[in-house]
Amino acid sequence: MLKMSFLPDLFGKDFLAAEMQVYALAEKHIPDYCGGFWHFIRIPEGGGYMMPDGDRFHLTNPDNWFDRSVSADAAGIIITALAINRRIWLHHERGDAALTRHLMLRESQLWNFIDSHDECAAIYAALD
Repeated sequence: MLKMSFLPDLFGKDFLAAEMQVYALAEKHIPDYCGGFWHFIRIPEGGGYMMPDGDRFHLTNPDNWFDRSVSADAAGIIITALAINRRIWLHHERGDAALTRHLMLRESQLWNFIDSHDECAAIYAALD
């Protein structure tokens, strides 16, 4: 997947800052994270998520006491969902209705995908 076509499709014109937010959230929520390669995953309904390269990651969320190991796929979904949600609020507050709508669509598509994911319970718990 070409990064430069995937990121603008996922995050809209905010893709550079959003990508950096994904990495910053990985540093915050994955204690052993120290950078690395990421995969760009498109989902059938549109949109997608970024997934860190690896097998499993220990992920924490001090805001809701989430603390468990999840697959790289689930970790990527969680981190991307957190980034999208933060970007929605940021652009809503800035009055950018078009970008807010775009990100809300991407968030909805990702949540629909989570519903059928093997680790949906862990993903929901991390994002609750």
